[in-house]
Amino acid sequence: MSGIDDIPLATRHATKGVPSLSKRLFFGILIVALAGIVTTAAALTGAFHSSIEQDAESDLRAETQTIAGMLNGLPEQTQIDVLQNQVSFDTRFTLVAHDGSVLYDSEASQGAMLENHLDRPEIQEAFETGLCTTRRYSETLETYTIYAAQPLENGSVIRLAETRGSVFGVFERDLLVPLSVILLLAAVSVFALSRLLAKRVTKPFDQIDLEHPLDNPPYCEAIPLLARIDAQQTTLQNQNRQLSKAESMRRDFSANVSHEMKTPLQVISGYAELMKSGVVPEEDMVRFSAIIHSEAQSMRALIDDVLTLSRLDADAIRQGDFSPVDLGALTKKTSARLEKLADDCSVCLMLDVEHVVMQGDEALLGQMIHNLIENAIRYNRPQGYVWVTVRKRHPNNDSPHAEIEIRDTGIGIPQKSINKIFERFYRVEKSRSKKTGGTGLGLAIAKHAALLHNGTITVESASEGSRFTVYLPL
Repeated sequence: MSGIDDIPLATRHATKGVPSLSKRLFFGILIVALAGIVTTAAALTGAFHSSIEQDAESDLRAETQTIAGMLNGLPEQTQIDVLQNQVSFDTRFTLVAHDGSVLYDSEASQGAMLENHLDRPEIQEAFETGLCTTRRYSETLETYTIYAAQPLENGSVIRLAETRGSVFGVFERDLLVPLSVILLLAAVSVFALSRLLAKRVTKPFDQIDLEHPLDNPPYCEAIPLLARIDAQQTTLQNQNRQLSKAESMRRDFSANVSHEMKTPLQVISGYAELMKSGVVPEEDMVRFSAIIHSEAQSMRALIDDVLTLSRLDADAIRQGDFSPVDLGALTKKTSARLEKLADDCSVCLMLDVEHVVMQGDEALLGQMIHNLIENAIRYNRPQGYVWVTVRKRHPNNDSPHAEIEIRDTGIGIPQKSINKIFERFYRVEKSRSKKTGGTGLGLAIAKHAALLHNGTITVESASEGSRFTVYLPL
């Protein structure tokens, strides 16, 4: 990925209105930085102003003490003369008698009558505690005045006052222009740096190789997202392989079904054509009809098995539709239907079943049991046996499960074929399968039925027989 120009046009249209990470980073950094600069400037201005005012207050206290030392021990008129000679453009001198009358004020005109100062806070505090300082703020002038007062030995009070500008006034008068210039330069610098930083932060995302997202992760915080993308890609690749495999299996399945149905159809068609033409002797009509009926039954069995597998593949049978099934009773009923086949094959069918109830699909479980018992009969030896057992097990104190075991004394299954017998249309020996009948789908259906019920099916075989065991959790 090299940039937005490489993004397809349709994708770019789809991204309209979607927030940009680069822009969010840029504006976020810009706002935070500017807010920090303004906050810092305000805090420094306030701290600087507070420090200056504290120094001014300390200086005023010291000056008050100095003036008081000069006035102590002097007659009242002399004190006034001394104050008149104090030259200061910022400090106001006021001499207040013990009754609150103003003896002298450096800012009052000669002979002016000033109001009594006895109620002034700094005068009262000076009478009570000695040297003191107070502040009074003027909202009209946006200034405040520092007052320092100290009593004299003759009972009067000397007060010094200095008017100071408020922090806003100082800022507007002295700091507005320089701070504005500084803030403007800072804003330009922050703007440029924010833009550069945002690009540097987002650039590694543009270099991610989406085919291999974990090869060069841009940041450790992005690893979970990239791992999720990688996992999804792996899942999609596996699903594509599975879909390809399923498509291949579907084609093979369709070909096998067509092939399996073609043979009985040819037989039925051939014999029916002979019968229709009238060339079949009367004594062979029954035999030909029996052959046609047998092949029709084979086709019907094949169609039933194909429909069952189609339902299983399409998830038409769901666990949510399960109902209680008595496996013991179901096995007895299924075995009863196969007794004629067992008699025809000279096989003895032995049952040892318990009443084990589980949640399942009765028709599918019945077909699974039917297919396993039917195979055990068909691929048995004359005068052979088939033992069918149904019981409840509690292995290793785990949750109980049902165990269905079908054991025979048949011809067995070669070891090389054991892992393949559950594949669709797989036959150990085609000639043997043709002789005994069957569709080649019975064990595939049995395996699907066990899996649908969260169970398993295992097989053990030797030259003297086979054992199929189905485990179904209860």
